[in-house]
Amino acid sequence: MQPEVLFPMIGLTIIYLLALFTIPYMLTRRAAAKVVAIFRANCAMDPQSAKTADELGLRPQTLLSSIVRRRDYKSNAFQLLLKADVIIKISDDRVYLSEKGLTRLCENKGWRRSRLCNRDYK
Repeated sequence: MQPEVLFPMIGLTIIYLLALFTIPYMLTRRAAAKVVAIFRANCAMDPQSAKTADELGLRPQTLLSSIVRRRDYKSNAFQLLLKADVIIKISDDRVYLSEKGLTRLCENKGWRRSRLCNRDYK
């Protein structure tokens, strides 16, 4: 192949791969702030007021709904926050938001500038 064709092809491939991994990452982080807002709006902040993921509207999309609608990153963000101990799951599959876990996550350098750490976000 000639360099006039090869270099633009390599450049477009790099841009494509960068977008392929960066865009879902950014959308998941934005959805994490929405998930926290859902917990705050439903007052699921302690074990006594914990609710199920279905009550909060955080169940994963079905195959049919994912074909018809845009991809919903809230379920991915919910799983991410669950693994980071920001959302705590209790014995009967109810969940609540741990402010202590959220504070610990916001102290992490990567999350500091996120909407997630902005307490006024709705």
